Amino acid sequence: MRGGCGGFQRRHGLLPGAAALCRALDDAGLPYTVLPGVSSVQLLAAALGRPWQGWRLVSAHGCACDSVAACCAGGTTFFLTGGSETPATLCQQLAAAGLGDAAATVGRTSARRPSGL
Repeated sequence: MRGGCGGFQRRHGLLPGAAALCRALDDAGLPYTVLPGVSSVQLLAAALGRPWQGWRLVSAHGCACDSVAACCAGGTTFFLTGGSETPATLCQQLAAAGLGDAAATVGRTSARRPSGL
């Protein structure tokens, strides 16, 4: 019996490569197991010691978003950033709208440093 191992970084449900690999393994009749990872929302909530279930989740990952409207809706807002939208650009938008006193926590991940606040 031959064995093997493969992996994809990021969430399985959002990564076309992982879905394609599962289809190819199915087509070949090969068994496999998908082991889900922990989301960035869950990592940040755990680092803060706070539940995440009531947070408003807003994607600013590779797309523009209305950070002011999202934050003015009330409650805790979590922005997933990437591309041109960064924590700095979102905070600049909030400050320009008169929300400079709003509290912000920035979580980050990188290959060199797995997690940090």
